[in-house]
Amino acid sequence: MKGITAKPSNKKYIIKSFLDNMELIQQRKNGIYLLHQIISLPKNLEISRNKQKEYLDSMTREWIEKIYPSQMSFYVIHEDKEHYHSHIALTVNSV
Repeated sequence: MKGITAKPSNKKYIIKSFLDNMELIQQRKNGIYLLHQIISLPKNLEISRNKQKEYLDSMTREWIEKIYPSQMSFYVIHEDKEHYHSHIALTVNSV
């Protein structure tokens, strides 16, 4: 997995990494440079919130490694809803 290791608060570094990668992609009209995926757990799971977060973190990493092994990626787990979910940003090109 070609993930960016950064704290979500380090927005400048994350954005710069993705913008630098965009320069490597052949530009075309209406071209796509970034994919956004969400993995969401169901509400009211009968396991602790900590276990849910651990499971979602592991599941997100495994999903990226299996589906997008050579793309640059970054994800954040959101806890602001009744259910945990991860937002994943991925490049469209291999890194």
